[in-house]
Amino acid sequence: MNLNILDEELSNNQGYIGSAVLNYIGTPLSFKVGDLEYIDIKDEFEVYNNILRDIHKKFKKVGLKAPELIEIENEDKRITLICSGEHQRVHLHIITIFDRDTPIAKMLTQKAYKELMGSIYKST
Repeated sequence: MNLNILDEELSNNQGYIGSAVLNYIGTPLSFKVGDLEYIDIKDEFEVYNNILRDIHKKFKKVGLKAPELIEIENEDKRITLICSGEHQRVHLHIITIFDRDTPIAKMLTQKAYKELMGSIYKST
C-alpha cells in the first residue's frame, strides 16, 4: 500500500500546494507539501478534516447521505475533500490543496484518489 500516491500523482502539476491522507478521525497517515514553503500545513489539514466530519454529521442529522466530495475555493486556494465512505472497508479522508488558479484541481484529485484506493485494495 502506497499512501504517497497522492503526492506522486499531484506534485508535478502547477499550483500544487499539498495533500494528505487521514483516517476518519483526522490522524494523518501521510501528508506532503509541494515546493512552496508552507507553515502549519498539518494544522490546516486538521481544519479541513473537521469541516468534512462536521458536514457529515449535519447531513445525517437531516436524513441525507454524507457527501463524498466537497470542493472549497477561497481567494487563494482550491481545496478538495474526499471521504472514501464510512461504510467502506477502508475509511479515509483525502485532502488536496492547490493554488486557486488551478481549475482542474478536482479532476486531478479524483484521479489520484482512484489510484490510491486501487493501491490500498490491492494490498488488503
